[in-house]
Amino acid sequence: MTVLERKVRFVKAILNDTDEERFVELERTYQRLMKREPCVYTIEELNQRAKRVEQDYMLGKSASQEEMRKRHAI
Repeated sequence: MTVLERKVRFVKAILNDTDEERFVELERTYQRLMKREPCVYTIEELNQRAKRVEQDYMLGKSASQEEMRKRHAI
């Protein structure tokens, strides 16, 4: 399935859906996604971040899934 076909299927599903709550949630999600800046890193930056995360994990400086959700809410 091509990207265009997927887009058409998604738009049709939204247009045919009559659930107001689902539409409001989709609209909020879309607005949050549009406000975010694209995340672009070089290979070197990605490697540095990976090493730092591994070191933090080994030192016990990791965060729980709930903490990550709060920090990086979509």
